[in-house]
Amino acid sequence: TAVQQFALRLTGAPEAVTPNRLGAVWQNPTRYVQEYRYTLAPQFPPESPQRLLEVRFDAAALEQGLQNTGVALWQKRPPVLLWLVQWQAGQQVLVGEQHPELRTLLTQAQQTLGYEVLLPLGDLEDQRNLPMSDLWGGFTEVIRPASARYGAPLILVGRLAPQPEGGWQGRWLLLGEDERMVSWETPAPDAPQALRAGLSESWPRLWRNFGPQAPGLTEQVQTVQVIGIDQPNAYAELLAS
Repeated sequence: TAVQQFALRLTGAPEAVTPNRLGAVWQNPTRYVQEYRYTLAPQFPPESPQRLLEVRFDAAALEQGLQNTGVALWQKRPPVLLWLVQWQAGQQVLVGEQHPELRTLLTQAQQTLGYEVLLPLGDLEDQRNLPMSDLWGGFTEVIRPASARYGAPLILVGRLAPQPEGGWQGRWLLLGEDERMVSWETPAPDAPQALRAGLSESWPRLWRNFGPQAPGLTEQVQTVQVIGIDQPNAYAELLAS
């Protein structure tokens, strides 16, 4: 729903915005709506137009409502630096923006959850400061100082490799400024699925392990856009469903 989309941007964690967690906010979302309107979605051609619903919320009131339910908000979250290595043709390769699947997943994470993810340049300085063997081995005493040039307090390391018995394995590390570290694995039939699973599991782990307990909002109004809603009764159903 539109309320869930908005709450996702405030928390960055899907598990924080289930109907049970949202409580009274979920039961009566219209109290937080300031206005709504319909526009044409620009990404669709004129011969196949799609209506776009824009819902404008009172961010301060919705923030208070979410906090009253016990949901921990994370509006001003720091950027995340992602080091992603994949085993290709018998060697370890640093994956960057040229990877279409990765680019799509990071765009979705930013638009839906509000995470800003930085990718390293992979230039000579990176290669000198962080040898591929150290990155693949997950040696945090090397990864942390090599990442300092990017100014991101949070570091995500992903390593994707085929398994002898078949399938792929993703190994993941989340590093914070205070030496905290979270690790997990994502076995999958192929590399794209291991990547999707690893990134999908990263966002709730970021929220649980590095998110603040009582953040505040600086914006007083927030807008959510939903495609395919073109009737007032559909708008009401969207808010209430």
